[in-house]
Amino acid sequence: MEADAKVMPRMRFEELAQLRNHLHVIDGRTLLFCRDPGGILQAGSPVTVELLVTRGRLAATLSGTVLMRVGEGTRSSGAWLVFSDTKLARRLEADGSALSARQQPRFACEFLAEVNYLGAKFLCRIEDVSAGGARLGDAAGLCPGMEIEVRFRGVGPDVPDSVGRALVVRANGPDAGVRFLRSDQATRQACTRLFDAVQKQRAAAPELMHLPVCCRGGQFLEPPLPRIRPRI
Repeated sequence: MEADAKVMPRMRFEELAQLRNHLHVIDGRTLLFCRDPGGILQAGSPVTVELLVTRGRLAATLSGTVLMRVGEGTRSSGAWLVFSDTKLARRLEADGSALSARQQPRFACEFLAEVNYLGAKFLCRIEDVSAGGARLGDAAGLCPGMEIEVRFRGVGPDVPDSVGRALVVRANGPDAGVRFLRSDQATRQACTRLFDAVQKQRAAAPELMHLPVCCRGGQFLEPPLPRIRPRI
């Protein structure tokens, strides 16, 4: 696998406490170890990982980079992932308030998109989608209440050129959440086609399981934390 090929695995935990145990905050970044004996995670590769918690059907998505591989040639081989912020790790609480209980399926993806707001256009990323909406990255400047149009750049034949109209419902720095305006027929047809295409792609995504014997008796089955360069 090429180092710059983006990998989008799932990592499943049985309960929230297990996920909390494996998120480490260092120098304003979050580290997470993924056991990966199959070697799908290669150092330097961009990665978007879906974190799934079975109890409560909680989920979150993080985008970052594969920092390094460790334990090669052993049953515990895997990779350290590094994420540029600590929002999830710091907000994670015992009741799971930092994660969302999914009312409808949502899937990680990676599309380049063009947003049009009253004639002003800019490029952003679509990071995950559901049948009813999407999460945008690199979308600073969007505010709740804005009605926008979203078009795709450089997508395959299964993905529509445009998803149509959407309403910004959440904005936090460079991230924004939008709701597709499905009352518009063209938008409804396009977002349904988009969701079906992403769902098909994600059906083949690798799922990395948290070991059942880990997180018992205060023992965490992961290698020592790596050293990372401090931010300048």
